[in-house]
Amino acid sequence: MNDNVNYKSLKQQKSKVDNRAKCMKSLVKTLLLFFNIILLVCSIGLIVYCSIYFYKRETHVFNLIGTNLFLAYYLLIISGLLLIIIVVIGFIGIGKNIIKMIHSYVILMVLVFVLEAVSVGLAIYYSSYFLDTFQLDLKRTMTTEYHRDGNQQMIDSIDSLQMKYKCCGSAYYTDWDGSFYVTQQHQQQNKTGHKSVPVTRVPESCCRTRATGCGSKIHPSNIYHQGCVHKFYGSVSKKLIWVGYIALACLGAQLFGIIIGTVLIIILKNDVKYRINYHQNT
Repeated sequence: MNDNVNYKSLKQQKSKVDNRAKCMKSLVKTLLLFFNIILLVCSIGLIVYCSIYFYKRETHVFNLIGTNLFLAYYLLIISGLLLIIIVVIGFIGIGKNIIKMIHSYVILMVLVFVLEAVSVGLAIYYSSYFLDTFQLDLKRTMTTEYHRDGNQQMIDSIDSLQMKYKCCGSAYYTDWDGSFYVTQQHQQQNKTGHKSVPVTRVPESCCRTRATGCGSKIHPSNIYHQGCVHKFYGSVSKKLIWVGYIALACLGAQLFGIIIGTVLIIILKNDVKYRINYHQNT
């Protein structure tokens, strides 16, 4: 008789514990799924904005100054791709209550969180001297590489930059003075003796109305006098702000995902231990 009473009491107690555990587990899983969806949206946003909107539209700039200054954006794109994989792992682990997959999900999330934090840190670090570095790199490239060795990609990149932003030179149009492009024309004149043809002091892409030889007249009505650095930076800085917002949103969602994922692992492990103890006692 006492055994039956104890058994019923134990069964009722187990039922109450099971109900509480199910409610808690359901709540945590719902929260984790919610943050997983946010992470998926953020990761797609990072990839689309950094790789398509930013990189594709500013390819000419990458060709001019290399990729060192844009290392942060490459890291963010990698972070976005990794997040998509992690989110898929999370969805499977949460849906099927697979502790090992959720454990892997949390560990990978921590690693990507660190990678993304480093990316944001690099972006902030580089932005502090981006303008000065960009100006020097751009001037060096314009004065030494334009029309050298028939590098058409470099020519197209410089022309695209100057036409797109309606600018000339790096900081000012006079940056073209003494450049390889101008010096080469002087050397050609001396070699052929045809000095009646005026030297083109700036590329045709500097002209307000592009035409052959238009760069020989440097009056403000004919060419753009303002350099490309400040115009480009003014345009890109707005994009950088949006990249920062997306990255911070991802970092916030990841942090919550790590915390909630850890809580879910603890709940699932405790649930397994409780069931084992219950079966042993009964």
